[in-house]
Amino acid sequence: MENRRTVVWAVDPLDHDTRPDLEMVKHLVALLKAAEMGIKPVTVLPASTAERSMKYVGGAEKAVAHYLQQLGVRDFQTPKVLMTEGASNASAAEELVQYCNEFHAPWVIVSSHGRGGVSRMMLGSFAESLLRISPKPLLFLTHQNLTAHQEKTKDISEPDRIFFPTDFSERSREAFIRLLAQLNQQHFEIVIGHIVTLPTAAMVATYGAV
Repeated sequence: MENRRTVVWAVDPLDHDTRPDLEMVKHLVALLKAAEMGIKPVTVLPASTAERSMKYVGGAEKAVAHYLQQLGVRDFQTPKVLMTEGASNASAAEELVQYCNEFHAPWVIVSSHGRGGVSRMMLGSFAESLLRISPKPLLFLTHQNLTAHQEKTKDISEPDRIFFPTDFSERSREAFIRLLAQLNQQHFEIVIGHIVTLPTAAMVATYGAV
């Protein structure tokens, strides 16, 4: 599978506060499957020279795989462990962005703390750092306590609406057709979204404001 058909999922297997909602993950995985897109799990760890052993990296890979399996994700590529000399979230975000560019990932999945109120403006130091510098589209998954979610799952109604973002390219059209086939006559309201870039200063100067 070519990398352009594989999304990067930034994972921190030790951060229980950002484990995403299980129902959200289930539908995300279904959409990726319908679009025939793979998942490349990636984690970024600060490490000294002594920690750069295969045993250390192997343990991190197993932790990432176990994390995704707990979320019900079964089909994913071998996890990638990135090492960064810096200990800050900013340096971890820079390392991840560099890898995503080299990997040619179309977009990146990342968990956030999903805070409310005023603190909602701060997604979390790593997620915020990534949002500031990433040239790739980011999909943020808000968290929910796994145990509490499992207790409430039986009371949650099935979703009846799907939001499909598109750039109206041929690949997007093909993904939409696969989505319709995946739904298999189930009754969903589909909302199609397209982002229109605002006029640049040069365009406004030339043609005037709309």
